[in-house]
Amino acid sequence: MAFWRWRSPAQRLLLLSALAAPAGAALAEIGITRILVFVVPASLLTTLGLDWALAWLEQLASRTQRRFFTQPAFGNLVSVVTLGLLVSFNIYMLREALVNGPTWYQDYGLYGMQYGAKQVYQETVIPALEQDPNAYYVVTPSWANGAEQFVGFFVPPELRPRLMLGQVYNLLDRQPLPDLNTYYIVSPEEFDKLATDPKFKRIIVRSVIPYPDGQIGFYILNIEFADNLAEIMAAEDAELRKPVESDLLWLGQQVHIVHSRLGDPLIQPMLDGDPDSLIKGEQANPIEFEFFFEKPIPTNQLEMTTGSMSNFQVTVQIYPLGSETPIEYQETFSGLPNDPTIVLPFVNGPSESDHIRLTVRDYGQDETAQVHLREVNFK
Repeated sequence: MAFWRWRSPAQRLLLLSALAAPAGAALAEIGITRILVFVVPASLLTTLGLDWALAWLEQLASRTQRRFFTQPAFGNLVSVVTLGLLVSFNIYMLREALVNGPTWYQDYGLYGMQYGAKQVYQETVIPALEQDPNAYYVVTPSWANGAEQFVGFFVPPELRPRLMLGQVYNLLDRQPLPDLNTYYIVSPEEFDKLATDPKFKRIIVRSVIPYPDGQIGFYILNIEFADNLAEIMAAEDAELRKPVESDLLWLGQQVHIVHSRLGDPLIQPMLDGDPDSLIKGEQANPIEFEFFFEKPIPTNQLEMTTGSMSNFQVTVQIYPLGSETPIEYQETFSGLPNDPTIVLPFVNGPSESDHIRLTVRDYGQDETAQVHLREVNFK
């Protein structure tokens, strides 16, 4: 009907509103919060269409020339029946949402419903802290965006000092180590990792918090640490600092790269020409790369896009052909926008090289930080 009456400014406005409503989803990706505004023009169009249909029904009934259909009482009856149907359907939908809604969509984690704030904080953490003045809770934040907001919303100020967002791994360097008065609320994925980690001697499951579909959503644990925890951590740290090697096709030739361990084993995202992809070091700050090329490449400058870092240093060592002594270039950057692209010129040469070493240090984080790099290119 709106298309049929498009010459009317009111009808055109509704059509334009319906067309504009998905703009937020078009700029990013489909998502219920981005397309929910479509309910407004859709409701208006539905109401106008329903009004037209009811008016048509009354006109059709009046043509029967029966007295009842021509009286106002018939129009009132149609309105009351329509109202009753709409109200009944809304009550049905409300009941359906309240009773069965929690199981319509069964991805309850970070990329789904992000279920559990009330169950974790209001029903579990707060009563436990109030009952036991010695209890301390560590709650995983990995299941929701902006998980820190739940603490301010649910937890009274006087209880917040005995609560932290994080994981057991954030407490491994504390002395003394947490005792059994410390409780950990973890996701099933985190529980599986803890259960096989030699740094923990005993995992004690105190209770679980189920999802609406009956699956386990959270474990509530106590943890006893291994007696030789320091030795295990030292061995893991030494293993993490061992470089790894990668071979790939880059700049038209085969390149051998010796580099720090990465969170994702693939180094290709840093060299694919796409600044939207990235690599991140696995607890390596600084993160280091040593490139060995089959054929010399031009070395006039480094062009690099990083993740967001407030204060970082880039060091490049370029080995002239046939030489084992590099020429070093170093510069510190600060105050740059998010995901900046920096250029480091090599003013003293050499113009070509087949052996280059690159080091990036983030001064804003410690040695276990995950340094993010988006693109690296030599020109």
